[in-house]
Amino acid sequence: MNRRKYLNRGRLFLKKRISPFFNKILLPLTAYVFIQRNKPFILTSYVFILFAETVFIASNSDIKYFGLVGLFILISLFYKLSSKVTFGLCLLLLSIMYCSFIASPSSPVTEKAAVFIVLFMIIGIIQQWKE
Repeated sequence: MNRRKYLNRGRLFLKKRISPFFNKILLPLTAYVFIQRNKPFILTSYVFILFAETVFIASNSDIKYFGLVGLFILISLFYKLSSKVTFGLCLLLLSIMYCSFIASPSSPVTEKAAVFIVLFMIIGIIQQWKE
């Protein structure tokens, strides 16, 4: 979508909702970051961050788990991703878990991948239910 058309549509919406937060932060954010031409970059970046968190970072924290899952929920709402994308991400995590389990059965990488699989399966089931 053309950026000018998108901004004009946002200005029409702003006539109904005048707020400095919406005007200064949310409208430029949606106009420049979450437009369709940046979709592959944002999704690829998210997958790399998730892969790095699962494989390379050794600490376990619920804040990281729910932060990454919440970020995926926001991305899926902005881009209206289907449940196939979420289940594809679960398949990627399952392959990470399989390779890690073959290498060493009781490793933190296997546990983290299993936690992410469960969380993303719940998100995928909810998305499938809404579709």
